[in-house]
Amino acid sequence: MWIGPDGSVALEYWFTFTCDPGAHPIDVVDVGLPTDDYRISDIRADVDGQPISFIEDSEYVTYGVAVWLGDATIAPGETRHGARRRGPGGGDALRGQR
Repeated sequence: MWIGPDGSVALEYWFTFTCDPGAHPIDVVDVGLPTDDYRISDIRADVDGQPISFIEDSEYVTYGVAVWLGDATIAPGETRHGARRRGPGGGDALRGQR
């Protein structure tokens, strides 16, 4: 978490997903956020460094987003790592800070 000079907060989440053998592929991930004070345009996500382009409000989480994995869908038996960033200025610039 980073606190900006204007009082805004930037968050970074890191996830590791393992899709069980024989399970349905993981093609979407719903992620909760602490409040409804966010803009979809400020949220970035990737899976193993592959950027995710389709992020929308979640149908299942009151304050949250659905991240559609597309070509980064996690197949049964696979383990993949993902990161999501939200914050002022598009968030991607936060990678590697602190």
